Amino acid sequence: MTAATSLAEIAEQFRRFAEREARGESPIYMHLAEHVAGDKDILALSAMTRAGQPRPNILFAAVQHILQKDPASNLATLYYATPLEAARSELWPAFRDFCGTHEQAIAALLSERIVQTNEARRSSCLAPALLWLHRFAGHKPLAIYEIGASAGLNLLWDRYHHVYGNGQETGDAHSTVVLDCSVKGQTRLPVDTPLPATVFRRGVDLNPILPDDMDGRSWLRALVWPEQHDRRQRLDDALALAEGADLELIRGDGVALLGDAVRDAPAEAALCVLHCFTTNQFPVDLRERFEATLLQLSDERTLYRLGMEYDGQPAPHLTLTVYDRGRSGSEVLAACGAHGDWIHWLADDG
Repeated sequence: MTAATSLAEIAEQFRRFAEREARGESPIYMHLAEHVAGDKDILALSAMTRAGQPRPNILFAAVQHILQKDPASNLATLYYATPLEAARSELWPAFRDFCGTHEQAIAALLSERIVQTNEARRSSCLAPALLWLHRFAGHKPLAIYEIGASAGLNLLWDRYHHVYGNGQETGDAHSTVVLDCSVKGQTRLPVDTPLPATVFRRGVDLNPILPDDMDGRSWLRALVWPEQHDRRQRLDDALALAEGADLELIRGDGVALLGDAVRDAPAEAALCVLHCFTTNQFPVDLRERFEATLLQLSDERTLYRLGMEYDGQPAPHLTLTVYDRGRSGSEVLAACGAHGDWIHWLADDG
């Protein structure tokens, strides 16, 4: 593969990001991604991203991570304090100049960091899925093992107050974190039941972000898109709640450590293996190992795999796969927004 071909492929990644991910979500990133796709210098810089990581997300997060230490810079003003229509003519030149000035620091972040977006509002989509799983599993208490847990905010799904656009709600009505989620379609969500006990919460990540990791928290904020001030505030609120939570966060390979969770989670609990926008970063051989591990371990106990992933669909899907004695079966429970802002429940309630 030639360098020109490689840059062409990276350029296409930025075009796809602009059209499929940033459109309607971040006008700033859509504007910048379209320009990056035509700039060989920035594409070459982006080529330094770790294998398997989404280059647009990492590049833009690296820039924001540095901006947080330079809030008076021109680019920070254009990002956070200037409407895009007023900033449009200056935004791309300022971004390009910033990348040139901070090229070494950005390159270091690209080669070291991974996407660890930990959007607490995704829990508003996970909550009906977990309640559905609880009923399906015979009303057992839940044990949750999350692969790619980041700061573990989705392990605290029942500690938030979830308010849905159709008038339903669930979670802790007294929580300091209130999450809103719109509902598409006419089907009511399966949330009108008491919360089950969650008796085991363990998250594994290649680089877990612990409550006292200030640099890690800064990286999480950098992964939030510039205009989305409400997401940034939710992140701060959820991180504050997590400080006093009974979370177990482990550094390591979540697939390799799955066997420990199978044996450590209380036997009376339904063990849910959770992952949100994680398997898209897995190479093919790791995906195959993940599936083989689940099938093998299902000889010891039934496993419930709940994934929130794109899986080639225009919108992310929530999919529940049950593994039992070496066999598996799946059902799509819902379509949802990537940041948990909407849900369309699809599963048959029968």
